[in-house]
Amino acid sequence: MKLLAFGDSFVEGLVKEPSENTPKERDEICFARKIVNKSKYITSYENFGKRGSGNLSISHNVYKYVQNNDCKNSFFLICWSGLDRYEEYYKETNQYQNTDYKKQKHDPLFQTNILASGIHNYLKNRKISHLFTSSFTPFYQFHDKNIMSEKYIIGDATKANSLFDIISNRFNSNTKPFGEYLASHAQFNVPKSKFIAGCLHPTDKGHTKIAETLVPYIDNFIQLKTS
Repeated sequence: MKLLAFGDSFVEGLVKEPSENTPKERDEICFARKIVNKSKYITSYENFGKRGSGNLSISHNVYKYVQNNDCKNSFFLICWSGLDRYEEYYKETNQYQNTDYKKQKHDPLFQTNILASGIHNYLKNRKISHLFTSSFTPFYQFHDKNIMSEKYIIGDATKANSLFDIISNRFNSNTKPFGEYLASHAQFNVPKSKFIAGCLHPTDKGHTKIAETLVPYIDNFIQLKTS
């Protein structure tokens, strides 16, 4: 089965410190590649992670891929980015692109939940296997259980379940309430670690830790779907 990973720089494999890695180096360390080596069912991958991507462009990329490709025997891993990333659509390139954060013109909770609902049902109606995760925003900050079942979310949707929480050694633990957590960016106040680069992106070891955490969820989902 082929893994199709969508998201931002966390998915891409970007590390900016002490120096920015090359696209080739990003591909070599990304957790999508490492999932192939650890999963019972995933045998190949394609990485659509791109630095700066917001949830509009991530959703749009999923939609375009399904429209233009045979998705039989594919597994979609959709990784949401920051809720407040503002993007505009450019007809010339058929892409949404990140613009000035200060120009935010949307309700981030409403937009993220509607995008999640739309993409989830879009894939589900086509019988395409998929799971959701998030780079650094735990699902408890925005998830509405009336919109999508928690069985499609990696980790406990009521606790710290983002990729950053994985590399911070607090995955599935209790965290701060929504308001304080979001306003202060307290999720990034963590001790130095071999899993976290100076730019707060996952290191090579961080991507390994992410892959080791995600694989049981992915393999279990595929096993239940095929049994």
